[in-house]
Amino acid sequence: MRPMLLGLVVAAACVSERPCRDDAQCESGQACHVPEGAELGACTSSTGEGEGEGEGEGEGEGEGEGDGTRATAIAVGGSFSCAVDGVARVQCWGANGHGQLGRATGGGLNDAFGADVIPELTDVDLLVASSFHGCAHGSYRDSLRLWCWGDAQNFSLGVSTAPAIGELVEPALPAGFGRDVVALATDGDNSGGITCASDGGETWCFGPHAPGNNPGNPAAVHVDELDGALELFVSTAGVCGSVASGMVCVEPGTALIGLGCAPGLPCVALAAAEELTMNAENVCTREGTALRCAGDNDYGVVSPGAPTTGTLGLQAVGTGLHVDLGTHHGCAIDATLTPVCWGHWLWGNLGIPEEAPGSAPCPPGSGGADCYGVTAVEVPSPFTTFASIATFETRSCALASDRRIVCWGNELGEALAPTEAMLVP
Repeated sequence: MRPMLLGLVVAAACVSERPCRDDAQCESGQACHVPEGAELGACTSSTGEGEGEGEGEGEGEGEGEGDGTRATAIAVGGSFSCAVDGVARVQCWGANGHGQLGRATGGGLNDAFGADVIPELTDVDLLVASSFHGCAHGSYRDSLRLWCWGDAQNFSLGVSTAPAIGELVEPALPAGFGRDVVALATDGDNSGGITCASDGGETWCFGPHAPGNNPGNPAAVHVDELDGALELFVSTAGVCGSVASGMVCVEPGTALIGLGCAPGLPCVALAAAEELTMNAENVCTREGTALRCAGDNDYGVVSPGAPTTGTLGLQAVGTGLHVDLGTHHGCAIDATLTPVCWGHWLWGNLGIPEEAPGSAPCPPGSGGADCYGVTAVEVPSPFTTFASIATFETRSCALASDRRIVCWGNELGEALAPTEAMLVP
C-alpha cells in the first residue's frame, strides 16, 4: 500500500519534509510555510532556493541526514519493516523466511532479526514493501536501477527464476526503463504481489495482480492509462495514478467503483486527493489535512467506532498530514503530529493494548472482535511529534520528526507494544 504509503503501503516511501506550525520547529536556515487555511505546514529553505524543487533537494539540513542510525523514509511489509537511512542505504528487520530482509541470515529462516543494511545497495530514493517482498530504486553494485528482493511466488519480483535468500534481482522491464523511476508502489497477499513503477513517461506493473495479468505470466504489463504518472497508488484490487488528466484508476475494486471511479477514466471523487491509500476493500484519502475513507465498514475502517456495516462512500475520519491503510485498520499522523489508529485490533496493530478502554464490538458480521475509533498510539517517551506512518496487515511503524522510528504490532505471532526500531550506523 501498501502504507503506503503508505504497505501500502501504501505509495512509495520517499523523504518527507519536516512538519511544522511555526519557524521554531524548523532547522537553522529553514522557515515554516503553512498553506492558507491549513493547520500544518512544512519546513523549507528560508531563502526559497529549495522551495518547489521536489523531494530530496535541500534536505541535508534535516535531522538524521547523514546519520545511518536515523531514517528518511519507512516501509512496512507483512512480517518485516524497512527504512531508508540518513546515508541513503536500506535497512530491514523482522522475519526473513522469504528473503524479505534483502540479506542472508543465520538461524531459522522465519526467525526475527534486527535491523541491518542490505549489502551493496546505495543511493536509494524510493522504497516499498509488501507481504513478502520489497523493492527500491537505487544503486546496487554501482548500477542505478529498480531492484527487488524476497518472495518470487507467481513472478512477484518480475523475474522467472527464484532468487536465493537475500538476493537482489532486477525485474524484467524494457531496456532502459527503471533507471529514472519517479513513482513506485506495491501490495500483495498470500498468492503474490503487484509492483508498479513510473519514470514519468511509461508505467509498468508486474506480479500476479498486475492489471490484465495472471499468476502464470512472468512478463511485466505496460499500463497505457497510467503513462505519465507522477504518483502511483496500488492494491490487489486496483491501481491508480496521478496523471495530467487527474486521478485515473485501472481495474478498480469495489470501494473505487462505489466512488464512481470508472476504469481508465479520471475519477471525480478523487480529484482533490493529495494522498491515496488502498487495500482490497477500502480506500482513504487526504485532501489538505482532511482525512476520509470509503468502502467496506465491517471493521469500522471507514466510519471509525460506528456500528454501520456494509459499503459506505467517503466518510470523515479526522484531520492529519499522512494516512495509510492496513488490512482491517487504518493509521494516520493526526493534526497534533501524533500517530493514531482505528479499526480491528489484531496482534497489536493499533499500537494499544487489547484490553484498553474505548473498544466496542465491531459492526455486525465482523466476528465479534474488538474495534476502536480513532485512538492515539501509546508511543514511548520521549517521542513527541511524528512526520509519517506506514502499516500493513498487523505491523505499523511511524517516523518521528527527529528521524527515529517507532514500530508496533505482530512480530512472528507476538503482539509488540510500540518500541523504537534501532538502525545500525
